[in-house]
Amino acid sequence: MKRSVAGLLILLGLAATAWTCRFLFLDGEATGAFQEQANEPAQQRETQSEDSPDRSLLLVENVQSPDGVVSVRDLLRCRFHQGKPLPNEVVLSADQCFFGHSGGHHIAKNRYVITKFGGVVDVSEKKVLSSEQDGRYLGTAGDQIVYQANNAFRDSGYISFDLKTKRLQKLLKPGAWALPGVRSPDNTMSLEAWGDELWLYRLKGDRELLGRGFQIEFSVNTSPSANMLPFLWLDNERILTQTKNGKLILFKIDKKREPLLDIPVGEPPLGGPRLSRDKDGDIVYRCGRSYRIDVDAKKFEPYEWQALGHGFDCEHERNPRYGHIIRYRGEEIGRLWCLPWAAVTCKGHIAVPYGPLKSNLGEPKGVKVWSSFAKEWTAIDLWVNGLVGWMN
Repeated sequence: MKRSVAGLLILLGLAATAWTCRFLFLDGEATGAFQEQANEPAQQRETQSEDSPDRSLLLVENVQSPDGVVSVRDLLRCRFHQGKPLPNEVVLSADQCFFGHSGGHHIAKNRYVITKFGGVVDVSEKKVLSSEQDGRYLGTAGDQIVYQANNAFRDSGYISFDLKTKRLQKLLKPGAWALPGVRSPDNTMSLEAWGDELWLYRLKGDRELLGRGFQIEFSVNTSPSANMLPFLWLDNERILTQTKNGKLILFKIDKKREPLLDIPVGEPPLGGPRLSRDKDGDIVYRCGRSYRIDVDAKKFEPYEWQALGHGFDCEHERNPRYGHIIRYRGEEIGRLWCLPWAAVTCKGHIAVPYGPLKSNLGEPKGVKVWSSFAKEWTAIDLWVNGLVGWMN
């Protein structure tokens, strides 16, 4: 009960907080190669040459006061040697608004934690370098952490934080960061859906209607928005989208259409159809059930195993008898009542929020960790707010 009350107070506090910027913003221009925000933490996309026996799991823990309120959250470093846990270390404690709720943070350069708001923590020095709480993290470009701030009570816009100089800079020429919607792979264009229309934006500022008549069928219990049409850039010329639920097409920026697949999807889903890539890069179409899409072969199949990254995967659908089977390199390593979508992995290591069988995973009991060294699960029981990722 105390956790539920605390969670409500946290949400109310976030809605009421207006933070004033404490830094001098300088004029600047966006440069460098992009690494945009994805569904998984940025560290999961980094490659490592070998599995290390020494790893650290970073997570954010809710710190509950005696009266049941969470006003502080800790950034916790859970160290492991050859898969065996070492004493946990509090990197820093911060106001609960700094980390917000339910994760969404990232690791940069095996040293920094970037919050989903654009705040920056130096894990090695155990200090906050940038205390941003109003932003929306967009991605990185070299040493630049880029986010968008939108607050009527302060200077807003596109802002970068330089990890070398430790300075904030307002980007008067944000370039591709300012493109609306979803950027193309080469970051020269973006695509945005409005109703049954697809609009193309280019860096030079022009806007073009690519096509209309793209339909979505919703459940009667869905509250639709204007930009729910699923689409996915395949390359800089081709887009995967649908003309109606289950009817996938290839749509090119020269406005040519090519039918691709007709998937029997059944009743309209509650959340609307979605297109995305999983952590192995495979295309997944979700419309009631989930399907793996092979564009080149023009084939689809049920999406039964969800990629978690670095050789880990799990059953996509939860089994009411045990939860999810989790595998490493195709071999089962456990069955957990857990949140696999929130798992973080690196080579040979996985951490996932878990709870007792059939428990409410909105409030997990803690985190379970498995490694290819120990080949066993270790439980870290605490009130986890969100997993950040792994560091050496």
